[in-house]
Amino acid sequence: MLESIIDNNILGLKVAEIEGDAVFFYRKGQMPSAQELYQQTEQMYIAFHQQLMLYERDRICSCGACSTVNNLKIKFISHYGDVVERTIYNHFQLMGSDVTLVHKLLKNNINENEYLLFSDNDHDKKLNNLPYWVKFESESSEYLGIGKVTYRFTSLKGLKKQIPVLTPRRKFESIDNPISTSISINVGIVDAFTFLTDLDSKALWMNGLKNVKYKPERIDRIGTLHDCILPLNTLHFESIENSISNDQMIYSEYAEASVLFPAFYQKFILNKIDENNCKLKVEIHFKGSFIKETMIRVGMKNVLKGSLKKFKKLCEKEPVSETVEQLKPELRRLRANKNKYAK
Repeated sequence: MLESIIDNNILGLKVAEIEGDAVFFYRKGQMPSAQELYQQTEQMYIAFHQQLMLYERDRICSCGACSTVNNLKIKFISHYGDVVERTIYNHFQLMGSDVTLVHKLLKNNINENEYLLFSDNDHDKKLNNLPYWVKFESESSEYLGIGKVTYRFTSLKGLKKQIPVLTPRRKFESIDNPISTSISINVGIVDAFTFLTDLDSKALWMNGLKNVKYKPERIDRIGTLHDCILPLNTLHFESIENSISNDQMIYSEYAEASVLFPAFYQKFILNKIDENNCKLKVEIHFKGSFIKETMIRVGMKNVLKGSLKKFKKLCEKEPVSETVEQLKPELRRLRANKNKYAK
């Protein structure tokens, strides 16, 4: 989320600090015009909310932080003043009373969730030719050691109409008679789903799979790509579906066609039995080639049955988080082979 803000900097601002959930930008020299600040606000606001929409649509993780990310809001505080630049042990810092003030302005009397705030000395006094979404109000706050500070602010609600509609993701294509198998697992549905969607762990329970190659810096979500390395082949997977409720969790993938395999869709369906038990069903829906499908259908079902038995055994090592930790030496060995299988 913070990167989406930084990437949409059009004023030549520099990042002074990443402060938890905030970015502290600065620029030396002439003060930007009010119009430039409006344009900067629009671009960052739209990029931020696009990222929120993408994440809410595509997320796989169901933890508290990820499931409430769509509640995040964005605020802009703009102030023009003097700074002192300091470098302490190679760490650059901005200091001074104006730096203190702009931080204090984050605590204010504005009754809005999203807004743009100008300090009194931070914009030209012209209030004509305002963008349609700008409707200024005046307010003031009292700060210890500083006194009364007045400022202007405008709500950002009007910008919501500028957020583009997302392009639909690939849809799951089902067939009437998919390859299917299921197994009961003696863990809660959330633990099973966590283990199921962990890409590193996939190579430990999926029969015939040598390694999983992906970009580890990317959070796994809908649209994420990963390669499953087989002894004689590589399948290119895309995460395409994620549906989460209290009693059922569904995760689906699409595999690109290869020399030996037709393209197929793979669906994992977890159904809650009780707090400590669930049932996992796997479906393989082939796309296209009837000849290839017929040739590998029996073999694929046997592979799935064996894989689910291994999944059950590993998943039932409670808690799941500790199971993954215990398996890390094996995961490191698999990662060391990534270059070997990359070609």
